[in-house]
Amino acid sequence: LLAVLRLSDLQRISLSSTTVDATTGTLSFDVVAPKEKQNNIAIIKSFTIYPSSNTFLCPVVCFHAVRDHPAAIGR
Repeated sequence: LLAVLRLSDLQRISLSSTTVDATTGTLSFDVVAPKEKQNNIAIIKSFTIYPSSNTFLCPVVCFHAVRDHPAAIGR
């Protein structure tokens, strides 16, 4: 199963709401899309990303690099 995130989805991820499972290495986060509503309620999309064995292409490793970058502090 492949989940494709739009740029507008990536923009709505709060780094403080993300979790990484220590045993499986999975990355979980919610995307809050206030523009998209269903029955006048904002839609929240939940995602779980599994790590890749190739560290150069692993989205979880990429997340750690973005999260730990000095410019990301306070997001």
